[in-house]
Amino acid sequence: MSKKATILVVDDEDSALQLIQEALTAVGYQVFTANDGAAAWQALESGAVKDVALLLTDLVMPQMDGMELARKVTLAYPDLRILFMSGYADDIVYAHQDMAGVSSFLPKPFDVVVLQKRVKEILGR
Repeated sequence: MSKKATILVVDDEDSALQLIQEALTAVGYQVFTANDGAAAWQALESGAVKDVALLLTDLVMPQMDGMELARKVTLAYPDLRILFMSGYADDIVYAHQDMAGVSSFLPKPFDVVVLQKRVKEILGR
């Protein structure tokens, strides 16, 4: 099997991070995790996480929320795709879908098969 893409998953719930990491590594993706936007941004900027193809981020988090993280990422890494997830209303995302790199929105809770399919659609692999 050829090497699949690298994904950075950001969520302040450890159980969600673990579930998503297991679901995506099971289908061959390399997955890195962060507990908030600030930690994710630090990992990207420091080079601790490299060649990320997709940022999968929760919208509502402490420190730096997913929208603020997405704004920074789209400026610094314009080719990086972004998939938002949230258990809250998706009106916030629809208001910002013109932001470069934003690929989609995944409402929580979601089935892991739906997650795997959406990621594959976005990345094309």
